[in-house]
Amino acid sequence: MVVYLNESYPVKAKKYSEKGLRDMIRDGIDKAKGYNITRECDLARYIELMLVLSPDFDENEKTTWAKEVLTQRRATGDFKINRIYEHLMFAGNEEVAKQPAVVPRPLNQEAASQAGKRLQIERPELSGRRLTMEPADAAHRRRWVELYREEEVAL
Repeated sequence: MVVYLNESYPVKAKKYSEKGLRDMIRDGIDKAKGYNITRECDLARYIELMLVLSPDFDENEKTTWAKEVLTQRRATGDFKINRIYEHLMFAGNEEVAKQPAVVPRPLNQEAASQAGKRLQIERPELSGRRLTMEPADAAHRRRWVELYREEEVAL
């Protein structure tokens, strides 16, 4: 996780010492488990959100929408993480990401898959990696949202 964060978010990760980054990761794992987020891939995404939004994004008044998602009792851990990422994908920038959720329902998985495939074809430089919340990926995220909306209408 330390390697991934340093490679994918070099500017944000450099704000932490290696020990500080490791401590944040450990804290993130503990916090995520409190929200019933236990799968390794979901824990990693939760930690990524801590780095991108803020270490206290689950309690921060600027991201109250995230707390609402995380405290849904009947929702699974992966559902919660997916909803947060969906919000950020559709929000488009950090300021909008602080606003109430903009994705009124879970994504259509078929449309999301097709949008992902189309994006990989259009932008081969993305092959083999997923989009991050880094500003460098903002244009790719916007294009994915456009493709998703096209696919959703087509279905």
